[in-house]
Amino acid sequence: MKLTTVPVLAAEKELIAFAARRDAHQAPAALLEQVASDLDLSAEKRAALVFAVGDDRRVTGIVGPAGTGKTFLQSAVAVAAQRAGIPLLGLTVGQNAAYVLADASREGGRPGIRTENIAMWLHAQHTPPNGTTNDDWTFRPGQWLIVDEASQASTLDLIELTRLLEPVEGKLILVGDPAQISAIGPGGMFRYLASLGHTTTLREVRRFEESWEGPASLRLRDGDTTALAEYDRRGRVISGERTQLVEQVLDGWAADTLHDRQSLILVETEQEAADIAIRARQMLINAGQVNPADSVKLANRTRAGIGDLVVTRRNERSLIAGDKFVANRAQWRILEISGAGNLLVEDVSGGYRTTLPASYAAQHVQLAYVATVDSAQGRTVDTARAIVDAATSHARLYVMATRGRLLNQLAVVTIDQSPESHPPAPPTAGITVLADILRADTTDRSATETEELLWADVDSLARLGPIYDDLNARAAMPRYTAVVRATCGSTAAAGLADDPALPALVGRLQALAIAGYDPLQVLAEAGAQRELATARDVASVLAWRIDETYGLVVPDPAAAAASSQTGSYTDRALTFDGDIGAALRQIAEHADRRIEALAEDAATRFPTWSNALGAVPEDPAGRRQWISRAAVVIAYRDRFEHNNDDPIGPEPSHRDPGRWAAWRRAQTVLGVATLAGRITADSENGLRQLITAQRDEERRGPQYVAGQLRVAHVELVVAEQNLRGTRLDLAIAQANARAADVRADQVRRRWWRVGPPRIRAASEQQQARATALRAASAVGELRARLDHAADRLGHAREAVRNLEVQHRAWTAWYDDALPTRYAGLAAAAELARRAQRSADTASDLAETVQLAVARVRAVDVTRPQPHRHPLPEALATSAEAAQHRVLEEFGSPSGRSEPEADHV
Repeated sequence: MKLTTVPVLAAEKELIAFAARRDAHQAPAALLEQVASDLDLSAEKRAALVFAVGDDRRVTGIVGPAGTGKTFLQSAVAVAAQRAGIPLLGLTVGQNAAYVLADASREGGRPGIRTENIAMWLHAQHTPPNGTTNDDWTFRPGQWLIVDEASQASTLDLIELTRLLEPVEGKLILVGDPAQISAIGPGGMFRYLASLGHTTTLREVRRFEESWEGPASLRLRDGDTTALAEYDRRGRVISGERTQLVEQVLDGWAADTLHDRQSLILVETEQEAADIAIRARQMLINAGQVNPADSVKLANRTRAGIGDLVVTRRNERSLIAGDKFVANRAQWRILEISGAGNLLVEDVSGGYRTTLPASYAAQHVQLAYVATVDSAQGRTVDTARAIVDAATSHARLYVMATRGRLLNQLAVVTIDQSPESHPPAPPTAGITVLADILRADTTDRSATETEELLWADVDSLARLGPIYDDLNARAAMPRYTAVVRATCGSTAAAGLADDPALPALVGRLQALAIAGYDPLQVLAEAGAQRELATARDVASVLAWRIDETYGLVVPDPAAAAASSQTGSYTDRALTFDGDIGAALRQIAEHADRRIEALAEDAATRFPTWSNALGAVPEDPAGRRQWISRAAVVIAYRDRFEHNNDDPIGPEPSHRDPGRWAAWRRAQTVLGVATLAGRITADSENGLRQLITAQRDEERRGPQYVAGQLRVAHVELVVAEQNLRGTRLDLAIAQANARAADVRADQVRRRWWRVGPPRIRAASEQQQARATALRAASAVGELRARLDHAADRLGHAREAVRNLEVQHRAWTAWYDDALPTRYAGLAAAAELARRAQRSADTASDLAETVQLAVARVRAVDVTRPQPHRHPLPEALATSAEAAQHRVLEEFGSPSGRSEPEADHV
């Protein structure tokens, strides 16, 4: 759960209000066109430059995925500001990043811009550094302010900057990527501002040498798990035990380093970085790249000598190298070590030298061969190798996978310490870990977005649906208990009523009801299989029996359109007294109210997914029909959190009968709606001909045997179980018979026994022979039962084969007849709209549609969809509407439209 405070929410509202202002200084269009031509910007970057500084918005932003050239675009902004005479300042979270931005702005002999880190700029507002004045840290009139890697900037820092920009009518230009690592403190505002239209996005990835890697990295960024195949087939993913992976990563890193490639190892923690860096340094010592004779102790218990690459971890303005001071995250090569332990170092990026005092080195210098992912954001190297485990987040994985130009390798830890007896993980184990990382929603959201999401979802069907199902199941418990009492006796019924597993059992029965089975009959058959009076967990036993019998059955497509499933939540709620009944009715009314509100909203806003329903008719009857169709699709989308532009996505698994049936109903509505828009101009005679053709086609159709096939499959499962049980009983009986024969042979009368001992021996011999005869008789009976069970199994298999043939014939007919049947349904709906029939007529027509719809096969929409967590469209509006629905005085929804012809 994400927590926030009232001041943070207030600050975000202030930033949003600042972003809505439009009185900032802008660059002339002709000047921007000239800058774009001089710098040879691509069409995408030209458009981004105009978006960023070509109008008077107070806040604009550039969202740039890894490798899209954000830094180069900021250089173009710097040139535009210089030519327009507008003051420009660049701020970053880290000082080293500020140096990188300043250097980039000076490329090609350009004047460059001043850059600072955000913390220093805000601190200097009341305490300017030595040698400077307040004027050196003040924004100028019309100021443009670039914040690089804006997703890492704290919301509170951003609001402080906007307060400083407010009096000078300044402009805030945010540059970064919300999909990468976010701020340590309150963050997520860059992402939220992007949803309000304040940003433009770059998509041309130019960093990577391999042409496939740019598009694949964007899919990885979007959470598309299918992108992992691109990395796997090119050997970019290795997996296994952590120690072995570290060895492989070090070997690759050493090979690259010795070939003068800038190589980097990425890990999650500082401790892991230090441990691996020690081993990396030893490899360089063995290769003669580092002198081990003289070394000093560094901050994290490592040591460094001449030739080592180190990184400084604290800004120190008193230590100057060229025109820069020593900054956090800056990298240096050690050239000399004095007797006192001072280090003469050279900046690897600019070649400037400085001396790091021994005291500074001991506390704030580390080996630079391994870096945490936090320190690597914004960097580009030749090759990068990352050690990934299940704790890695999506944003961190994306950063890890995009640092290298030539190579990015992901070493995925599938087990930390592999026991000797433990079997090795399969080759796909690493891909599984990566897929789980991509699927997990670890998005950093602002407090405002989080608040609006909570309000928007407070009455969502994804929340209310499970509660409704649970209450409905509890309302059905007395019926099921009564069945068990009638079938198995009062003892079993009493055990069932007290069993904590009863809700789980009822959930299985409710799912089977959705799939087309009679749950009472299913329960009665499961209870009659064997006695239940001695079972300690009656519900668990019954659930196991039901799973054994019905685990592999397919739901009945016709059941998805049955009246028991197509009604509203209120219509489908069971009647029950007491608190459960009252709660069930309230939840049902809330759910129906939300569906109606979302359908009306779709008719007003017409979101992308609703294109499949066609345009909203202007006449009242047509609009009601459109809304009723939208309600069916919305009920599926909202209940199962389907947020893509595709209306309902690919067909779900039939192992989830509730979702599968809801998808079927929505697919039927979409099929009818697709044809509805094409027949609006037909004459009434033409529409009636379509309806007649539909009815004729249905009369010509073969027998629908799915229900019989379902029963046959269940009988086949029961027959197989009976055969297996009989074989086991026969084996036990045969063993008992053999043992009885042996016993009978062993008990013989001895000639020397007289009197009572002889009588007892005779009695024992007689009992043993009787036992052997009974055992032999039981074997004979079980052999007969086995033959009967085998015959029954054969008949069951034959019945299934025959019904499968009939069902395939029906399926082939259905595929061919589907366009005709859809056209007839759409024509009936169009006639109803034209005639503006009464609610009763519409209800009759809806029932006709329900009876006509037997099955709708999935269209080709099985292409995997990226798993994304975008900011919902019009989130603020949805949150406000949900808040109004929930907080208003509860009552029955008014003005509720009656079901239309195709509201199935």
